[in-house]
Amino acid sequence: MSELFNKGKDLAGENPEQVSQGIDKGQEFATEKTGGKFEDQINQGGDFVEGQLGGGEGQPGEAPQGEAPPQQ
Repeated sequence: MSELFNKGKDLAGENPEQVSQGIDKGQEFATEKTGGKFEDQINQGGDFVEGQLGGGEGQPGEAPQGEAPPQQ
């Protein structure tokens, strides 16, 4: 699984704008489907994913503000 994640991370690093757009669309979709009820949590999750992939607001391995990184 680690190898698959690393390959995905490399591909994301080559196309950061497209990855960011995809994450944004996913966030919008999830927010729409939940009626905006979980918008903050959805946005934090999107920021965390972007951070794990080396883009967005966070750095790789950095959790969004106010959250601890997941235990592995």
